[in-house]
Amino acid sequence: MTRGQIALLVALGATVLAVYVLLGLLVAGRIPFGLPPAPTDMPVPTPTSTPAPGLSRQNPMPYGETIATDSMEIHILEVHRHANALISPLNAPIPEGHEVVVVNVEVHNRGTEAITLSPGTFRMTGDRAILYQRPPLLLDNELRGELAPGETRSGYLAFVVADGEDNLALAFIPSGSVADEAARWLWADQDPDPRAFAIQAVVPTASPRTGGSRLNPALMRQPAVADDQLEIGVLSVQRDAWPAIQDMSPLNQPPEPDKEYVLVRLRVRFLGQMDELLSVNWWAFRMTGADNILYPNPSLILADELKGDLFPTGTLEGNLAFQVRRGEENLILVYDPSGVGVKIGRGVRWFWATETPDLDLLKRPVRASAALPASGRSSQQPAPIGVPVLSDGQIEITVEDAVLLPDDASTWDRWTLPVSEPGRHYVVVTVTVRNLAPEERPQAIHWQGFVLQEPVGASVYKPTVLGGSELEGEAFTGATLRAYLVFQVASGRRFVLSYDPAGLGNTNSYRWFLIEL
Repeated sequence: MTRGQIALLVALGATVLAVYVLLGLLVAGRIPFGLPPAPTDMPVPTPTSTPAPGLSRQNPMPYGETIATDSMEIHILEVHRHANALISPLNAPIPEGHEVVVVNVEVHNRGTEAITLSPGTFRMTGDRAILYQRPPLLLDNELRGELAPGETRSGYLAFVVADGEDNLALAFIPSGSVADEAARWLWADQDPDPRAFAIQAVVPTASPRTGGSRLNPALMRQPAVADDQLEIGVLSVQRDAWPAIQDMSPLNQPPEPDKEYVLVRLRVRFLGQMDELLSVNWWAFRMTGADNILYPNPSLILADELKGDLFPTGTLEGNLAFQVRRGEENLILVYDPSGVGVKIGRGVRWFWATETPDLDLLKRPVRASAALPASGRSSQQPAPIGVPVLSDGQIEITVEDAVLLPDDASTWDRWTLPVSEPGRHYVVVTVTVRNLAPEERPQAIHWQGFVLQEPVGASVYKPTVLGGSELEGEAFTGATLRAYLVFQVASGRRFVLSYDPAGLGNTNSYRWFLIEL
C-alpha cells in the first residue's frame, strides 16, 4: 500500500470519527439544534412619563423660575408667611388656626392682545391637600387689571391657609378647573418635598354601610363615607346656638318663634384615588329629627364655615347651622352630594346629631285620620274647616282655623305683619299637613301651592308664609307640619282655598277647602 493510500485512509477515518462525535453531542443536547429557544417571558415595565415642570400638581415649577402659558409668563418674586401686617387693618380677624400668606407675583404678557389679570384665577395649595381660594381680604397693590402686549407687572396675592402648612404651591387656573390644560403650578416654597403631592392610597375608616339609611344613622364621632368618597364625622352639636351665631356676624337674624338654631361641627376627609378635586358645600347638608321634617338651610354668616376644595387625603373641619323646632328630639344630619331634597335615595349618608338618640322615635307607625271623607275634591264640594282631605302623594291637609284681622292690625298672635295695601284686609289661615306616604323618600310640600279666591268673582290671592316655613321644604313619612298662610283680601267673608300639590296647574289633583269667617 502506498503512502498516499495510507494518508487517504487516515483522513477518511478522522472524518467518520468527527461525524460520530457530532451526532453524540446533538443527542446529548450539548449543541443547539435548529432555532434558538424562546427567551423566558419577563415583565416589561411600562414607561411612565412625568409632565414637564409646572404642568401638573405633582410637579410644580421650581421656586423662582418662570412658567409660561399661551399668553403670559408667571414668576414668583417672593413669599411672605404670617403676613397679617401686609393686609388692610379693616379686614375681619383671621380665623384661629390660620395664617395669611402673601405672594408677590410678576406677570409678562407675551401675546399679541391685552389680557385681564384677576386674583380669582390664582389658588394655593399645600401638603394638607386643600385648594385655597382667594379670601375676601383688602390688599394694597393686588395683582389685577389690564396688561398690554409686551407689558410686565408685579402685584400681590393673599391667601388664608392652615397655620404651619408646608410645601406651598401657587396654582394659576384660568378656567376654574384643575383638569384644564391651561392650569399651571409653581412652588411657593424654596425647599419643598418633591413628593408632597404624590397620589397616595387612602383607606377609609368606616364600613361602606355605615350611616346608609335614616333608620340607621352613624353615631356621633363615627365617620361614614358617601358615594362621592367624602368621609364625614360629626364632632359636636350645640343646641339653642343663637348667642354663638349672633356673635359671628351682626347681619345674622334671630330664629323664628318656636325655633332654635343648631350649630354642628364636622370633620370631612376626601378618599379619592386619583388626582381629582372635590368641593365641599353647605347646600349638600340638611337636618331632620323626630318630627320627620327635612329642614332647609337658613341664610347665616358663620365663622369657620365648612366649605372648601379637597384633593385626595385632604381634611377640613368647620361649622354648619340649621333651624329646627325648639326642643325637637333625635336630630339627624343628612348629606347628599347631589343636593338634598326629593332626590334622596341610595348613596346618601345619615349622622346622629345627638349623643343619646331614641331609636323608638324612628319607627313610630303612621296612620291616616279616621274615615277621610270624599269632600274637598272639587270646588263645588270644598271641605269645611276641621275636616282632613287626602291629596295626591298621600298628603293629608286640614284647615284648622281662619281669622280675619281688623283693618289697622299690624300683629297677629306673636307675629309682626307688614302694613297692608290700601283697601285690603289680612286673612290668616292655619293649615296642618301630614305626610302619610309609605315611601322613605321625602315629599315636597310648598306653600306656593295654596291660593285663596272668592266663590263668585275673579279675585285670586297668593299667600305669604307667616310662620312654619317648613312648607318650603320636604317632609318624611309621619311628619306633621303646621303653617300660617297670610292673604291680603279686598272684601268678603267667604272664600275657597285651593291646594295644588304638584304646582303644575292640573285641576284634577287640586284639593278645595271652604273658608267662612
